[in-house]
Amino acid sequence: MQRDPRPKETREAIRTGLIKTMWGKLILPLTTNINTTRTRVNRYKKQAHRESLTAYAAQFTTPPLRRRLEAYEAYLALLEKLLVKLRKHRDKADQTPAAVAIAKEIPNNGQSWVDWIPMEMRVTFTDAIASVHEYPELPMLVFPHNIKKPKPRLQVPRSKAKRPPSQIELLRDECKRLDRDYLLEPTPEKAQVITQKSAELAQAKLDKNRANAAKQYAKVKAEREAFKARLKGD
Repeated sequence: MQRDPRPKETREAIRTGLIKTMWGKLILPLTTNINTTRTRVNRYKKQAHRESLTAYAAQFTTPPLRRRLEAYEAYLALLEKLLVKLRKHRDKADQTPAAVAIAKEIPNNGQSWVDWIPMEMRVTFTDAIASVHEYPELPMLVFPHNIKKPKPRLQVPRSKAKRPPSQIELLRDECKRLDRDYLLEPTPEKAQVITQKSAELAQAKLDKNRANAAKQYAKVKAEREAFKARLKGD
């Protein structure tokens, strides 16, 4: 018996969407860092141009602000090259980031975009930027693993505390997670676990329906008894 009744095309489409989402999460902080770096490069271009018009710049073969600009332009080119490579994997969507990272022996299973840049290259660019950093007294993290995300909008606090998830909700979430994992890498063992959890979810729903039916029956019975008592009293 086939475990998944969905057509093969549907399963493949879901799998492709999941893989693209994984690559998108990996790419997002990289694009944020690229945008920040591009803004900095544009500012440094203007500063380097103004410096080139002064007599101070004539004392150097390569003025300080020009050296700083060239270092950041090289850094930006590195990031953009990595972005193109990761986007190709995303558009192809035949393997997850972890699977590609394991095949290429990338550390940490490629969880961060930083892991996809060789260590010796990271050291080279870190030293180059540190030598031209505009605030030498403040250390700069050239390859940050954690990029600051935009602050979320303020939400009105709820008056009621959120209730803990029910057994059915927990089982439903677990079944969804197992199903996604199975679509990405189907194995007989995973199919067996999904079948077991699906049966547990079905039984939990049945038990809940029975409990609700018993509660409703008790309520109706109590209302009938109260009605009969009022009739006898009249």
